[in-house]
Amino acid sequence: MRHFHIRLWLLGLLLGAVTAPAVSQLQIVIDSFSVQAFPKIALKVSVTDGGASVTGLGLPDFAIFEDGVIQAPISGGCNDSVVSSALSVMLIIDRSGSMNPFFGPNKLRDARNAAKKFLDRLSSADEAALISFNDRVSFDHAWTSNLALVKNEIDNLQAGGGTAVWDAVAQGVVWTRDRQKKKVIILLTDGKDNNSSTSLQQAAAAAKAAGIIVFTIGLGNAAEIPESELRYLASQTGGQYYRTPNSSDLDNIYQLIANQIISRGYCELWYFSKIDCLDGSEHEIEVQVTNNGDRAVAAVKFNVPVDSSTFSYVDVAIDRNYVVEAGEEITVPVKLTRITTNRPQTDFTFDVHFNTSLLSLEEAEPAGTASGFNLSSTPSATGSTLRLTGTTAIRDTGDFVILRFKAAHTFSSGKTEIEVTPPRVQQTCTVASSFNGLVTVSGYCERAIIPGTSTGTEAFLSVNPNPFNPVTTINYAVPSAGPVKLEVFDVLGRRIMTLVDKVQPAGTFSLPFSGKGFSSGIYFVRLTTGRTVLDQKIVLTK
Repeated sequence: MRHFHIRLWLLGLLLGAVTAPAVSQLQIVIDSFSVQAFPKIALKVSVTDGGASVTGLGLPDFAIFEDGVIQAPISGGCNDSVVSSALSVMLIIDRSGSMNPFFGPNKLRDARNAAKKFLDRLSSADEAALISFNDRVSFDHAWTSNLALVKNEIDNLQAGGGTAVWDAVAQGVVWTRDRQKKKVIILLTDGKDNNSSTSLQQAAAAAKAAGIIVFTIGLGNAAEIPESELRYLASQTGGQYYRTPNSSDLDNIYQLIANQIISRGYCELWYFSKIDCLDGSEHEIEVQVTNNGDRAVAAVKFNVPVDSSTFSYVDVAIDRNYVVEAGEEITVPVKLTRITTNRPQTDFTFDVHFNTSLLSLEEAEPAGTASGFNLSSTPSATGSTLRLTGTTAIRDTGDFVILRFKAAHTFSSGKTEIEVTPPRVQQTCTVASSFNGLVTVSGYCERAIIPGTSTGTEAFLSVNPNPFNPVTTINYAVPSAGPVKLEVFDVLGRRIMTLVDKVQPAGTFSLPFSGKGFSSGIYFVRLTTGRTVLDQKIVLTK
């Protein structure tokens, strides 16, 4: 069974500031593409120059790159006739107090004029609706093909009040998502949001899920508008962000948007991908067109289909941290957290690395899902190499190897990560990954902190279970009263959540953490208390 997950967005020229009438500009837009007949990939593109459809194009004018590698040969051809595509366009216009002329230029007047001229460019098959907003959102005119009625309501817009940008977008999505024509929202704002109950991320996700293309316009200086947020909203939905400091340039911007959404002459291109591992991975296609010495580029990302007859995956993990007394033994299960159900005969090798001065591997044996399999262990300077073989296939998750370690006779406590390498498998086209665990050896003279307790002199941080899906518990200790911060970061070091940021007394604390809404992968929990900073890697598996 093949599954297709396609994500499309357009990469064109981002307009940093429009300060003069539009000049001749070559632009290519990917109107649609399909991988339903993979490895054949078909694309439909349109090319304009200064808003006019470019005619006379042929295959030599195009180049297609897949993951940066040029694809050849490409096939197809171009149709120079104008093709119409019915549109449902929701205009969202800022009418907050800063749009008033006493703040400078008459921004609202220019916005009204530009929006009305944009409606004049639409055809009789198109429809439009109007939303305006200040600190409240107003649905000024319902959907209609009588665009003169919408223009009359545009003339009635008056400025005053605050700015609820994301609430306006969210309402626009609600009133646009069920339209049957090509769905477009054009958002104009001159200020940062200060009154929404909806977040940018919620509005963008709703628009994307509804298949609505959002074009965003920032009016004013970069410091006055939510430029990064407007760019994010456009990029997430396949639209484009524009900014101009001058309201007199708004008509030029609406013209550029019209050039993108009103279909014209088109070219159909296709090629055969050389990707032979159908593992659902994401890839990028870039289409370049050259005309009269100018070049334009557009790109899409897509996921190849999943074919489990040729592709498999194996994830192994040590799902929690352990504490062992000096000189004592500890049993550490290694789990299969994900495995392809129709794998062929199991035969793979992986390494276990640890601090051999703190731990020694006394025994390794198959268990649970690997019962009846053979397991060999070859010691190394940094741990051991394990090879698991069998005449059948392991198809279930759970414990599959048991490791028995003995802690060294140490007087002071120490910690060592047990690193499990991704399995090296015989089958080609396999994705393998692994997640490590931490063992604390509690010394004779200097005792380690056991999770859930505190000596009162040392901070600690632990997460259990780990890996988790989707909820785990974070345990931490604060050695003395003072400011405490507990944060979650993604693998790129970007903070995605602050769980605690306050003054706390000395003691131990626990709180749940939910990974609902986050993608599977590696994250980090950071505890900051006094001069101590502790990090704990956590793994979300879905």
